[in-house]
Amino acid sequence: MDKDLTKAIDIYRGFLAQYVILAHVIPALFPGILGVPGTLAVWCFFVVSGYLNYMSFYRRPEAIPYFKRRIVRLYPLLIISFVVIAAIKASLLINDFYTLIPAAFWLKAHMPFNGVLWTIIIELQLYLLSPFIVSALLKFPFKKSMILASSIILPLLSILISTLVSKAVTGSTDLDDRTFLSALPLYFFGMLLAQAYVREIKLEIFKNALLPVIAACLFILVVTSRNSDLIGWQSLFLEGRYIPVLLTAFILNRVDLFRRFSYTGMPVRFGQLTYEIYLFHGLFAFVLYQITPSPMPAVILLFLWVLPVTTAFLYDFCSKFYIRKAIAS
Repeated sequence: MDKDLTKAIDIYRGFLAQYVILAHVIPALFPGILGVPGTLAVWCFFVVSGYLNYMSFYRRPEAIPYFKRRIVRLYPLLIISFVVIAAIKASLLINDFYTLIPAAFWLKAHMPFNGVLWTIIIELQLYLLSPFIVSALLKFPFKKSMILASSIILPLLSILISTLVSKAVTGSTDLDDRTFLSALPLYFFGMLLAQAYVREIKLEIFKNALLPVIAACLFILVVTSRNSDLIGWQSLFLEGRYIPVLLTAFILNRVDLFRRFSYTGMPVRFGQLTYEIYLFHGLFAFVLYQITPSPMPAVILLFLWVLPVTTAFLYDFCSKFYIRKAIAS
């Protein structure tokens, strides 16, 4: 990938990470208000992950090195989070141990003590499938029309899978179902965008400025429905599944909008440390909720921003040499 595209993706991921933190802080500050759904950012992360993992495997199409890079990148901090929470709870519940064993493909994601880890579980499961998906895509005849049709079909498929799986597993429909099956269509769409980039297929339609406007309107509908008691409004949450497709496709095809940002500036660094900030946020949030009253005082909630970011930069500084050495070997 060229530097402009890498920078755009980093800034986008950094924004999504901050949005997730905001989504967790608002309900804590204002009890009774659901605020903005953090799941929307997670759906965006899945699309971006599909794009990045396609590019990673494409550059070096070997499964073992690919999995090694993923393990070195993800597992050190994942194990730290697991150990800290296990020590605090003085137990090793299967829901938390499951975070270290993504090969156990459960249909319904079980919520671990550290609530943010549900998305990491799904990410790891999608990583396991990536070499097979990329290898298949590289052999498949590819046309621009496939991506255009996929931008409409895949979000609908994700919604359908969420409905069917939640109904089969729990007996009721969960529109916010959290399973790798409902994430897979969005992840696959990210891979299609990457394939278009690799094959130099121009996707002019995704450069249209109306796309982020439509995504913003859908976002307003989702937030309104989430915080409304009116019968039927909750069903509008389904529309949120189109936001990551529209927004991510637009950003990946309009990297020119990010050229004024420095390659080494803070917005880019936030994106590069998205994983660390996300996990440390979940870890500190878990600890704070164990030792402070609910609702939390606003000054304490500030630590859910300050501590994860500060610790992420410190962790990155301390582990950089080890990670680079492990990947190089």
